[in-house]
This record gives sequence, structure tokens and C-alpha cells, in this order.
Amino acid sequence: MSTGQEKLLDEELDLLTNEVMNLKLNCRTEIDSLKLEIETLKRFLASSYPDFQERFQAVKEKVIREVSPE
Repeated sequence: MSTGQEKLLDEELDLLTNEVMNLKLNCRTEIDSLKLEIETLKRFLASSYPDFQERFQAVKEKVIREVSPE
């Protein structure tokens, strides 16, 4: 392999690495946003429904048994 080809492969690898890192950062940002939304909803529901925590736990356990996360 010539030096020119190696340089092109290195540049392409750098670009792809940067793209993967950007995608990873974007995913983390979106996940953090979802976590905040979920926590907001849970707090709202807990303040609106006194038995929310108990009911939520029961539903969560059922979902874990019945739904595949994929």
C-alpha cells in the first residue's frame, strides 16, 4: 500500500471516528433529556396520585416480565 493510500485511509478513519464520537455525544444528550422528562413525569404523578409509587412499581414489574427491551 502506498503512502498516499495510507494517508487517505487514516483521514477516513479520523472522520469516521469523529462521526461516531458525535453520534455518541448526541445519544447521551438525548438520553439525559429523556431521564429528566421521566423524572418530571414521575414527580408530577406522585404529587397528583398518593398511591403512585406503589402502583408504578407494580406496573414496572409487570412490564419487565412481559416486554422485551429490544
